[in-house]
Amino acid sequence: MLEIADTSNLLVEGAYALGIGLLVGIERQHHIDLEHVEEGEDRDRPLGVRTFALLSVLGWLAAVLGDQWSWLPAVALVAVAGLVIGQYVTRTATSGGLTTEIAAVIVFCLGMLVRIDRSITVTAGLAVTALLVSKSWLHAWVDKLRRVDLTSTLQLLIAWAVLLPLLPKEPVDPWDALPPHKIGWLVILLAGIDYVGYVSRRMFGARRGAGITGLLGGLTSSTAVTVSMARMGRDDAMRIPGQLSVFLANFVMFPRVVVVAAVISPAVATVLLIPMAAMALAMLGGAWWKWRASSEVADGGDDKSDELQNPLALWPAVRWAVILSAVFVLSKLAHDYLGSAGLYIASGAAGLADVDAITLAVAGQVSQGALPGHVAGLAVAIAVISNTIVKGGIAVFSGGRRFGADIAKLFTVSVVVGVAAALLLLL
Repeated sequence: MLEIADTSNLLVEGAYALGIGLLVGIERQHHIDLEHVEEGEDRDRPLGVRTFALLSVLGWLAAVLGDQWSWLPAVALVAVAGLVIGQYVTRTATSGGLTTEIAAVIVFCLGMLVRIDRSITVTAGLAVTALLVSKSWLHAWVDKLRRVDLTSTLQLLIAWAVLLPLLPKEPVDPWDALPPHKIGWLVILLAGIDYVGYVSRRMFGARRGAGITGLLGGLTSSTAVTVSMARMGRDDAMRIPGQLSVFLANFVMFPRVVVVAAVISPAVATVLLIPMAAMALAMLGGAWWKWRASSEVADGGDDKSDELQNPLALWPAVRWAVILSAVFVLSKLAHDYLGSAGLYIASGAAGLADVDAITLAVAGQVSQGALPGHVAGLAVAIAVISNTIVKGGIAVFSGGRRFGADIAKLFTVSVVVGVAAALLLLL
């Protein structure tokens, strides 16, 4: 005799299995109905919503009975697969593919999986349904892909998933300033931002693609976005979208710094709030300026992405990684020789390459009681201002006068308001 708790659990499992079968079955029946309507044929649904629901429940029942007869789930799976294959073979003349039949076998397996883990089953069921629904979008997207897009994606994934984990995380250079893993991550980040910008531009046009690239890239590294967009900004077609992307990435940097500081020391975040808000507003104004300017060009009308030989630009990323590595060494030497007595100068030197590192360092000292909050806040503000000046130089040096002039002007305004707000911390 089953206890009441066991019976309730079985009823819940059965409801899960039935719901997943209904979900996938509704999508399949709706898809089949649409195909028949478009082709002017009579409706014929050998695998419709009821069949999918029954297959899922059957899988669950096979798993339940498998507690007593362990061989039953395997035999049931073979039998269901045989029935589905037989169904496909008898309807080869009218069947356009195996998608529905494969979905039927998956639904049976999901029914069995309910017995093991409901949450995984629900996630898998939703993923399967989403994949089935997205047929038209996926086909349209694949039709636009070029061979170079696929190879570039593969190269980026190999670099990130295979090569990067092999690099040592500790510095191996004489200055103890260049961890190979960090440098490798920088190369992949720079190349990845180029790649994201390329994909976004092809999918959404130059204007919206630049906005997406700036917002996403700014969450990781506004410097990397500036380097990437400056290189692309030499092309007149990408000048304004690239500037928009730079302003948005740098706008995101300021609230990111405040959030990073707040995680370690809310006192530092409080001190930084006014200077970072002032600089962020200046960047937001620049982004609005370039968004309005880009609206004068039809979205996608100047898109030359198809002319790109390879959307994954590794060698330019490597060259910039070498330059930034030299900056890492400079900031490390400045910190070592100046020590805590020269905290502000060391912060400015550290900001040449990275803002998050100095933010985490000084916020940690405040949380340990080794440093006053207002001193740490001012040090971070100096690092941010130093970093902004460097990025302005990168925009002019790498992107040329036409690309870099407007960025340098807006960055100057941002630095001025940042310095003014930072000086308030000394009063």
